[in-house]
Amino acid sequence: MRGTVTLAEFALGPFLHGLQSPAADTVNYRSALSAALELSGGGLAAPEQLSGSLRVQKLTLGSGDARLESAAPFEIRA
Repeated sequence: MRGTVTLAEFALGPFLHGLQSPAADTVNYRSALSAALELSGGGLAAPEQLSGSLRVQKLTLGSGDARLESAAPFEIRA
């Protein structure tokens, strides 16, 4: 499997709700990802053998008044 998936300001909030405290009724996640996922090898028949890289241009994780934002692009390879 080969190809590139590009995300621009992809909202991560819906995927982070499982991380909230059970005591919190609602948490307003303001989190987003701008990145390119490049798959360079492997296949869907054996997903554990997929290889590629994730080039993150910007990552923002925020909840309420707190926010963490990447200062520079970074890359993760597998």
